[in-house]
Amino acid sequence: MFERLINAIKNKTCLIFDFDLTIAKMEIDWSNWHPGIAKIYSQFDRNHGYVFGVNPHNFYNSMVQKHGYELVKAIRKFNADYEKENNVGFIPSSYLVGLIKTLKNKKLYIYSSNSKETIDSGLRKLGILDHFQLIVSRDDTKYLKPNQEGFGLIPGLKGNEALFIMIGDSSSDEKAAQSASIDFFKIDEFKTYKF
Repeated sequence: MFERLINAIKNKTCLIFDFDLTIAKMEIDWSNWHPGIAKIYSQFDRNHGYVFGVNPHNFYNSMVQKHGYELVKAIRKFNADYEKENNVGFIPSSYLVGLIKTLKNKKLYIYSSNSKETIDSGLRKLGILDHFQLIVSRDDTKYLKPNQEGFGLIPGLKGNEALFIMIGDSSSDEKAAQSASIDFFKIDEFKTYKF
């Protein structure tokens, strides 16, 4: 996989990474996240219909379309608090962390559905925070991937799509990249589930 990654990024000048389950795996128990999110949805729509197993990003995006920015703020706060209270560490992708440290002639970005505080903390602990030009987190966007909104915050992407590649672990990452007309490389080092 990593030899293919080297070939995939060879002619790219700008690399956009997902965070959790790509650069590192958060050591977190997500089992109470789904009931917590469902409780937030219930505050806006008693008959929301969210159930575990449904794509949480697509469901969130549809709820935001219905209920607007107040829902976005409530979910952001819940998610940031949940990550802060439940994450106990980060298991790095030794290969990607090492690679990021060597990429001197490329612009590196993060586009993740994690909170900014979580991403900053993880990258700092991994010793690579200063390697990134920009971090786009769920705190910066109204919608989550597979919506491509976050790509619009990355300078120089529009009109230069051929220079960019998204490196992520999920079908949401891949679909967002396709929507933004940029290449995608799948990292499956940590997991087998799909978002």
